[in-house]
Amino acid sequence: MKRTRLSPRSAKTAERDAAYAAQRDAFLYRRRRCEIAWDRDCTIDATEIHHQAGRSGDRMLDERLWAAACRHCHHLATINPAEAFDRGVSQHRNWTEGS
Repeated sequence: MKRTRLSPRSAKTAERDAAYAAQRDAFLYRRRRCEIAWDRDCTIDATEIHHQAGRSGDRMLDERLWAAACRHCHHLATINPAEAFDRGVSQHRNWTEGS
């Protein structure tokens, strides 16, 4: 009996990832500066997306919950979640529209 390898991603996930990549590139083209600007070591040029309320479900493609970030500031926001909430850089995962 021949074994077949399972796909590492479902077709639905692959489709969502492709849409995200195109949307991410367009977002970073429009917003070229780091919007987090954590400290004086900020490199200014945004190269990544900070998902302010996580990436699960529909949040992954919701640009209202995105912030353009340089690698340095994105890393600091990720490893310091309490301070990121205080600075308004991140939102709680149970975010809903209007909150």
